[in-house]
Amino acid sequence: MNSIYDRCSIRKFKQESLKKSEIDKILRAAFCAPSAKNAQPWFFIVTEDKEKLKELSEFSPYAKLLADAALGIVVCADTDCNPSLDYCQQDCAAATQNMLIEAKELNIGSCWLGGYPNEDRVQTLKTYFKYLRILYHYGWLRLVIQTRNKNQKINLRRVRYDMNSQLEIIVCQNQEMLKEVADCANEIWHEYFPFLLSKDQIDYMVDKFQSFKAMDEQTRHDHYKYYQVHKDGQMIGYIGLKFEPDRLFLSKLYLKKEARGKHYASDMLEYIFEIAKRQCYQSVYLTCNKHNSNSLAVYEKRI
Repeated sequence: MNSIYDRCSIRKFKQESLKKSEIDKILRAAFCAPSAKNAQPWFFIVTEDKEKLKELSEFSPYAKLLADAALGIVVCADTDCNPSLDYCQQDCAAATQNMLIEAKELNIGSCWLGGYPNEDRVQTLKTYFKYLRILYHYGWLRLVIQTRNKNQKINLRRVRYDMNSQLEIIVCQNQEMLKEVADCANEIWHEYFPFLLSKDQIDYMVDKFQSFKAMDEQTRHDHYKYYQVHKDGQMIGYIGLKFEPDRLFLSKLYLKKEARGKHYASDMLEYIFEIAKRQCYQSVYLTCNKHNSNSLAVYEKRI
């Protein structure tokens, strides 16, 4: 309780790194915050890159302290969890406050810097962090997910360590993004499926189910959502989900050739299962060609 009363903003820092255990405790505190409908729309980008922190100290007139900080966190709102920015703003504020208090409890100085709704600051952050177009950068925390059980692991789907080691999964918000997915689908299908299908069959399947026209129709009328999958700023694959009344249909999960064999498909499946859990689905189902042994092997590991 004393941490609530004694906490204050700190703007000068010692040149010391934070321990991983300290960062984890601060993140856990964030995930214990309340949120509207328990949507937990927060998403955290964590960076210890001194050069990046120095550059980002220019993102606002009040951010000079970032140049000397040991670590920074961008607190974002994932509008795929809750499309209401008003509620997201409140939820992210609660998560941020929890982190500030936990930092004080650990005797770590911290300072909250505002980003959203200042569009100039938001755009500056987006320039440095090539992240989801569904994310709204809510603010900076000089420190650094889902769990009220202190023994559970942090959910890395909601934390992005700025080390270019994680996937970025982006829900398509407009036709431009959907066209990018369709282009990716056309590339993957013509590269991967010749071992299984003739060119005419591939052309038919792409036009019928994987083209922009087909995807646009599905999202408008058939309760589909499409997601881009990025690694190091490049789109490496995509996901297509159909939100049915009683279960979630995994319609599409594809990766480009250079991204296969790196366990990314397993990471994508974990993301899908998390969506299903948030939507209170009891099951996820899919269809797969019985001769597509590589894909079947990935799915069978999850059964």
